[in-house]
Amino acid sequence: IIALALILCGLGASAQNYDWGIGLRGGVFHGSLDARFCLEKNAVDIRVSIPYKTQGFNMGVDGTYEWRMPVITEGMEFYYGPGLMLGILPGAEKSFFSLGFQGVAGLEYKIPRIPLAAFIDYRPQLYCAFGNGLNFNAADLGLGIRFTFDRK
Repeated sequence: IIALALILCGLGASAQNYDWGIGLRGGVFHGSLDARFCLEKNAVDIRVSIPYKTQGFNMGVDGTYEWRMPVITEGMEFYYGPGLMLGILPGAEKSFFSLGFQGVAGLEYKIPRIPLAAFIDYRPQLYCAFGNGLNFNAADLGLGIRFTFDRK
């Protein structure tokens, strides 16, 4: 997924507020390392997530393709899009592999003249934990901040 994002990143000139960024996101159930690769008008977002409190091993990786549009003021963008996720979820006696879909909708503000962006987003998820059935998570609201970089 990361290699695909890097390839796509080189396909278009950036009309975004920055070319790529890396940061942290705190959500309702887990925190994540977040990397965004901006395309000409859209972006690819990759996250590695680890829950705050759990019994057993739990980790996830997800990626979303995001359509982005400027709103309200210069430097602020609304974004939305679909994505895929996979992970390992703990169970009472064993861990379960999970695979699923997610959506994202959020607002991001690139702070002028300094390499920081702040964001808030909502990420509902529908996934199958193999051996533990189909699950829906509608509560993944998060806040984040990322350092931004330009190719210039």
